[in-house]
Amino acid sequence: MVKQENEDFYVGLRDPVTLRKSMLQSVRGMVEILQRLELLKGTRKKKLDAIAHLRQLVKEISNATIQLKNMLPKPSKAMTHELKDFLRIEKKVASVDKQLPPAAAKHEKPASLNKWESELKDIEAELEKLS
Repeated sequence: MVKQENEDFYVGLRDPVTLRKSMLQSVRGMVEILQRLELLKGTRKKKLDAIAHLRQLVKEISNATIQLKNMLPKPSKAMTHELKDFLRIEKKVASVDKQLPPAAAKHEKPASLNKWESELKDIEAELEKLS
């Protein structure tokens, strides 16, 4: 068997200080990148935890809604028909309001409302006189 000797090879460097400086700067850059990566991982974990928490809240709200629906009385068929009729009428009124010109869409105050407003102004005037 042939014995292998440890042979050390030396390579001459032209500017060792500059080389060492550039290597340290690149290592520092890699460390900064790794730090940002760890920060990103932490942010992702917080985000996933928040999403899981929100999903849990949505499930709880859904269960509470189901329980509430079960607790409320069931509507009769007559009520559902009345509701459908009401919604149909509301749609018709909305379509008519859209067709009316802006000046016609404004409603005048009823006479009784004008009467109440005038009485309110009279009462306020009396109160100002008293104070």
